Amino acid sequence: MKLGKKLNIIIYIKNIIKFILVFLFSIKLLIIFLITPSYAYLDPGTGGILLQILVAIAAYIGFYYRKTVKFFKNIFSKIKKNKDK
Repeated sequence: MKLGKKLNIIIYIKNIIKFILVFLFSIKLLIIFLITPSYAYLDPGTGGILLQILVAIAAYIGFYYRKTVKFFKNIFSKIKKNKDK
């Protein structure tokens, strides 16, 4: 891989991380300024369920991402092999 491509990938990843951090900070500000008392009761099991949902979503995204990247790498490697022939 050429140095220019590596630098472009690093810059792209930095921009994604910057966007995510700004997005999360914006949500944090919205939550801080828009808090109202709810007077609701959440039983102790709710936290466990929410944690399981978050872990399942993270596992699904990780699996899906890996499969997608592998799929496209296979396609592009086949295209490159056909060009070389």
